[in-house]
Amino acid sequence: MIKVLEDREKRYEEVLKLIKLELGTVLCAKINYPGTDKNTQYAKRAFSILKEEIYKEFKEFIKLEKYAFGYDGESLLLIIDLPALELKKKV
Repeated sequence: MIKVLEDREKRYEEVLKLIKLELGTVLCAKINYPGTDKNTQYAKRAFSILKEEIYKEFKEFIKLEKYAFGYDGESLLLIIDLPALELKKKV
């Protein structure tokens, strides 16, 4: 469980770095999955669907993307060229 928490901390630090770039709104895509194993086939499939939907909706607005895989499962950090409120309304 410590490794899951460490991965979450790393993602948080990465989000802060992206915010400081001031290139757009940062979107963090992650599956919230119960249990200690965050990399089950179900979690991976759910993340795949989430990622597809995000790319469909925001493909033309993505300025930067970072993918991560670890004990906390998969995550996608994106900088979207939309104001935060407009992005929030779409998700």
